Amino acid sequence: MNITDIERLTVDVMRRHGCHTAILYGSWVRGQATPQSDVDILCVRQGGPAFRDARVADGHYVDAFIYPEADLLTPQPDLLDAMTSFPLGPDTSLACASMHKQLVRSVKVPNGSGRC
Repeated sequence: MNITDIERLTVDVMRRHGCHTAILYGSWVRGQATPQSDVDILCVRQGGPAFRDARVADGHYVDAFIYPEADLLTPQPDLLDAMTSFPLGPDTSLACASMHKQLVRSVKVPNGSGRC
Protein backbone atom coordinates (compact mmCIF):
# COMPACT_ATOMS: atom_id res chain seq x y z
CA MET A 1 0.00 0.00 0.00
CA ASN A 2 1.20 3.51 -0.75
CA ILE A 3 0.03 7.08 -0.10
CA THR A 4 -2.19 7.02 -3.19
CA ASP A 5 -4.01 3.93 -1.87
CA ILE A 6 -4.45 5.56 1.54
CA GLU A 7 -5.81 8.74 -0.06
CA ARG A 8 -8.24 6.77 -2.21
CA LEU A 9 -9.53 4.77 0.77
CA THR A 10 -9.81 7.89 2.91
CA VAL A 11 -11.68 9.91 0.28
CA ASP A 12 -14.09 6.97 -0.10
CA VAL A 13 -14.82 7.01 3.67
CA MET A 14 -15.24 10.80 3.59
CA ARG A 15 -17.74 10.62 0.72
CA ARG A 16 -19.70 7.73 2.24
CA HIS A 17 -20.26 9.62 5.48
CA GLY A 18 -20.38 13.26 4.35
CA CYS A 19 -17.09 14.22 6.03
CA HIS A 20 -15.16 17.39 5.28
CA THR A 21 -11.89 16.59 7.10
CA ALA A 22 -9.86 13.44 7.69
CA ILE A 23 -6.93 12.75 9.97
CA LEU A 24 -4.64 9.81 9.32
CA TYR A 25 -3.06 8.38 12.46
CA GLY A 26 -1.54 5.15 13.73
CA SER A 27 1.26 3.08 12.25
CA TRP A 28 1.22 4.81 8.83
CA VAL A 29 1.88 8.18 10.46
CA ARG A 30 4.49 6.81 12.83
CA GLY A 31 6.37 5.20 9.94
CA GLN A 32 5.85 1.73 11.44
CA ALA A 33 3.35 0.32 8.96
CA THR A 34 3.77 -3.18 7.58
CA PRO A 35 1.97 -4.71 4.58
CA GLN A 36 -0.59 -6.06 7.07
CA SER A 37 -1.22 -2.71 8.80
CA ASP A 38 -4.69 -1.23 8.82
CA VAL A 39 -5.45 2.36 7.83
CA ASP A 40 -6.53 4.38 10.88
CA ILE A 41 -8.63 7.43 10.01
CA LEU A 42 -10.51 9.96 12.08
CA CYS A 43 -13.12 11.81 10.01
CA VAL A 44 -15.14 14.91 10.85
CA ARG A 45 -18.53 15.91 9.47
CA GLN A 46 -20.93 18.70 10.24
CA GLY A 47 -23.46 16.70 12.30
CA GLY A 48 -24.88 13.30 13.03
CA PRO A 49 -23.84 10.63 15.49
CA ALA A 50 -20.29 9.47 16.17
CA PHE A 51 -19.62 5.91 15.01
CA ARG A 52 -16.99 3.51 13.73
CA ASP A 53 -16.71 2.26 10.15
CA ALA A 54 -14.38 -0.75 10.24
CA ARG A 55 -14.22 -2.87 7.10
CA VAL A 56 -12.06 -4.37 4.39
CA ALA A 57 -11.92 -2.20 1.28
CA ASP A 58 -9.90 -3.21 -1.78
CA GLY A 59 -8.07 -5.82 0.29
CA HIS A 60 -7.05 -3.35 3.03
CA TYR A 61 -8.53 -3.05 6.51
CA VAL A 62 -9.87 0.48 7.10
CA ASP A 63 -10.65 1.53 10.67
CA ALA A 64 -12.44 4.89 10.53
CA PHE A 65 -13.96 6.83 13.40
CA ILE A 66 -16.56 9.36 12.28
CA TYR A 67 -17.25 12.35 14.54
CA PRO A 68 -19.56 15.36 14.28
CA GLU A 69 -17.94 18.79 14.62
CA ALA A 70 -19.59 19.27 18.03
CA ASP A 71 -17.55 16.38 19.47
CA LEU A 72 -14.37 18.34 18.74
CA LEU A 73 -15.47 21.07 21.17
CA THR A 74 -15.20 18.69 24.15
CA PRO A 75 -13.00 15.83 22.92
CA GLN A 76 -12.57 12.65 24.92
CA PRO A 77 -9.05 11.22 25.58
CA ASP A 78 -9.14 8.78 22.64
CA LEU A 79 -10.09 11.57 20.28
CA LEU A 80 -7.31 13.78 21.65
CA ASP A 81 -4.75 11.01 21.07
CA ALA A 82 -5.68 10.81 17.40
CA MET A 83 -5.83 14.59 16.97
CA THR A 84 -2.34 15.11 18.36
CA SER A 85 -0.77 12.42 16.17
CA PHE A 86 -1.49 14.14 12.86
CA PRO A 87 -2.01 17.74 11.72
CA LEU A 88 -5.56 18.71 10.80
CA GLY A 89 -5.97 19.85 7.23
CA PRO A 90 -8.32 22.62 6.15
CA ASP A 91 -11.96 21.84 5.31
CA THR A 92 -12.37 19.53 2.30
CA SER A 93 -8.77 18.34 2.59
CA LEU A 94 -6.91 15.23 3.55
CA ALA A 95 -3.43 15.98 4.79
CA CYS A 96 -0.96 13.08 4.75
CA ALA A 97 2.30 13.21 6.69
CA SER A 98 4.47 11.27 9.08
CA MET A 99 5.94 12.31 12.40
CA HIS A 100 9.45 12.44 10.94
CA LYS A 101 8.58 14.34 7.73
CA GLN A 102 6.95 17.61 6.78
CA LEU A 103 3.49 17.65 5.26
CA VAL A 104 3.93 15.70 2.05
CA ARG A 105 0.58 15.85 0.33
CA SER A 106 -2.88 17.47 0.44
CA VAL A 107 -5.82 16.23 -1.56
CA LYS A 108 -8.92 18.30 -2.23
CA VAL A 109 -12.10 16.25 -2.10
CA PRO A 110 -13.92 17.00 -5.37
CA ASN A 111 -17.57 17.71 -4.66
CA GLY A 112 -18.41 21.13 -6.04
CA SER A 113 -20.17 22.30 -2.90
CA GLY A 114 -17.31 22.55 -0.38
CA ARG A 115 -18.64 19.51 1.47
CA CYS A 116 -18.61 15.80 0.69
